[in-house]
Amino acid sequence: MRARGLCPRILLISIGASDLGGVGCGDPPLCQTEVFVAFEQTMIAADVDAIAPGVQTDVHIRTSLQVGDVVDLEVLDTHGAPVDSVAAAAAADGSVVFTGVSVPAPRVVLRATGRGTCGEGHDEIVVDVLPGAGCTIQLSPEPEINAYYAPRGVLGQGSDPDPASPGYQTTVRVVTRPGWSAEIFETTISEQSLGVVTAGNDGVATLPATVADGQVEFRATCQGAGTQLASRTIALVADTTAPTCDLVAPMPGTTITPALDANHDVTDGLQIAITAHANGTDVAAEPVMLAITNADNGSPSASSQPSDTDAGGLSTASVLLPGTTPARYAFVLTMRDHAGNVCTTTATYAVDYDDRGCAITVTSPTAPVTHDADGDGTNGSQVDITLAVDPACADLPVTSTCGPDSTIGIVGQDGSLTLPTEICTTSPCQTDVSCTFQVTDPIGIVTRAAATLVFDDQPPVTDFVGVAEPGNGILLTWTSPDHGVRTGGPPTAYLLKSSPVPLTDATFDTTGTVEMTDPPGVPGSPESFDISSASAGVAQYFGIATLDDAGHRSAIAVTGPIVPGG
Repeated sequence: MRARGLCPRILLISIGASDLGGVGCGDPPLCQTEVFVAFEQTMIAADVDAIAPGVQTDVHIRTSLQVGDVVDLEVLDTHGAPVDSVAAAAAADGSVVFTGVSVPAPRVVLRATGRGTCGEGHDEIVVDVLPGAGCTIQLSPEPEINAYYAPRGVLGQGSDPDPASPGYQTTVRVVTRPGWSAEIFETTISEQSLGVVTAGNDGVATLPATVADGQVEFRATCQGAGTQLASRTIALVADTTAPTCDLVAPMPGTTITPALDANHDVTDGLQIAITAHANGTDVAAEPVMLAITNADNGSPSASSQPSDTDAGGLSTASVLLPGTTPARYAFVLTMRDHAGNVCTTTATYAVDYDDRGCAITVTSPTAPVTHDADGDGTNGSQVDITLAVDPACADLPVTSTCGPDSTIGIVGQDGSLTLPTEICTTSPCQTDVSCTFQVTDPIGIVTRAAATLVFDDQPPVTDFVGVAEPGNGILLTWTSPDHGVRTGGPPTAYLLKSSPVPLTDATFDTTGTVEMTDPPGVPGSPESFDISSASAGVAQYFGIATLDDAGHRSAIAVTGPIVPGG
């Protein structure tokens, strides 16, 4: 007999279905399919809360869960490190929405697990976080920052990974999104593309580059997922050329005697005036270091704080040496340029004043010589060297050797002596020559002095003319000079000055106001400079010289007085 009202079938229950309450005879099975959980988005394109830190997004998930069943959401970075975890209940249609979820850029891993009456379901996706997408350009090594070039960064010799190779060796890094392309641009005189690089799994695209000395800018554009972004431009100064520096007074090799002591009293030590020089146009106002040790045992012997380098590259210091004789001291000089490139030189001085001898001092020239002493280029380039010798050696000979040229002169009664010296067989000429001077006193004691003479007779301007123009203007004209056979090449700059008083070669370096001009044109080309707002009725004088890349100037050409508005 069949029992009425009984269900004539066996129900198959899904895994995890432990409660069949509400399922009656004739009803369909509660769990007809496996539980599924699926993310709806494939990309995070917007930040739903721009005020909150990071990127906030709403995460939408479709499920087959029953209303109230729970979905756990895990947020991880691309390395699998947990970032956050949240839980939410399914709605009547099985959908789950997580609002304001914080996600890391530029890519995030989302992992969802849904659990309910009918079992568990899982889904995991990796999605791009576009609001966090960036296009940031960097250099490695990171540029240095100093006050002189700020806000531009500096690529200097000290941080160059390969200082033996020409230029500065750097790696341009663009931080963007994994798989995106980055095109890198460099601007010196004009902009050029250095190439297109694809970012790796870490979102970084790299490109090695060699940067020549000078001002340079880098920028990048990043592209991917239908989006294009631009980096900021980074402005830099590359300078991998260190200055050269020397101790110029006393000249290395000079014997230090009481004649060089500032107060001529050796009982309180030897107070010696030191002069150093750095070659370069970018050394002014930079600090200088001078370390002094005993040349025989290396022990510190004196301290000194030299002055910062002046506009001419000179630095001075007063050094107090112990009053011990005989002795030898090593002077280690370090100077630098604006980019932090350093030069170091070492010189050794002997101190001997038990047998005094006749001290020799080079009184002239003490700066680069810029013109031929006799003005006759057909017989080479001449320099008049002036010495001051202890009068105890009056009427005795001084021997001078400057490069291949040797000269002998007789010390005057007052100890003065001028030695005409051929510094170069050609004119114009550019050279540095080491000179030594030697005198033997009446009892046979030999004293020596040394100096380096810099000769650089830049071709001067020869047709410098100024005229007043209508209104309050002044027009200056000249012709770019020919550098002839000079080995240093043509001039690299003009030094133009205006002054209310006449200018001479002797006053030019310390008088007048510098007027900024363009670099020299090709030899023989016309040059001009216009002053549009001169003071009416006030006489003006002008002088111009040429400069080379070491900052040495020529003799000047002058014009004036010129009275504008007359």
